[in-house]
Amino acid sequence: MSKTIKFVSTAVILFSLLGAVSCSKSPSRSTAGTDVSLSLQFPAVIQKLNLVDAVELVIHAEDMDSIQLTLPVVKGGVETTLDVPPGSDRIFEMTAADSNGREIYFGADTVTISQGLDQSVHIQMKPLLLMLKVSPGYQEITVGSSGSIDIYILEVDSLFGAAFRIYYDPSKLRLDAASRGGFLGDQILWSPYFMENYLAIGLSRLRPETGAVGVSGSGILATIDFTVLSAGIIPITITVESDLALIDPNGEPVDRFDELALDGATIVGRGVE
Repeated sequence: MSKTIKFVSTAVILFSLLGAVSCSKSPSRSTAGTDVSLSLQFPAVIQKLNLVDAVELVIHAEDMDSIQLTLPVVKGGVETTLDVPPGSDRIFEMTAADSNGREIYFGADTVTISQGLDQSVHIQMKPLLLMLKVSPGYQEITVGSSGSIDIYILEVDSLFGAAFRIYYDPSKLRLDAASRGGFLGDQILWSPYFMENYLAIGLSRLRPETGAVGVSGSGILATIDFTVLSAGIIPITITVESDLALIDPNGEPVDRFDELALDGATIVGRGVE
């Protein structure tokens, strides 16, 4: 006898886990596990930024030994096979973390795995971290050549306006231009200011005549073009100067602003050979 268990995520990380599970007589600690195959694929923006480095899956219940696996992300996804004893109140917990060990997403569900029945486990992966990120995080460019970086916002809820600064070493890098990204839409206020050693960027959606709405999710706020002037390591730092740097339509800080992560980048200037 066999059954299929289907895990369905309904949030930012979209994936499905399909398993063929054989029947067992009892869900005791001595019960042999049943094979379940796991497969998940992350959305394109998560893959592009290499944001998630590993996924931890924990399955536990009072009448079974806990199952804990740390799964590496390969080619934007995860695949593995594990054994799960059938029984009631099986708690499935999933955590996705980045290469620094920061927990980015978490989801859980409690289910009863019944013998001989098809069923679904719904795991809603909720974001744990709000982030401004410079991408790519590392690149090597020959002196005299040009490149670009994107400023992403990740997992924001109802963003209406943003203000941040990009710091750099002007003796090694020249910022040539800044253009707005598409995350907040086409009709926005856009204010880049080039200073001696930093670029200050402010952007905001326009307020319609009736009400104002923000944008949720992940996307690009700005793209910055530059030219490498000299060889060496060139750190790029992103900062915010106040708690009103990321605001919702009511002019208040967006949710999870207190947990905002700021990820800069490194450019390595290579001498001309």
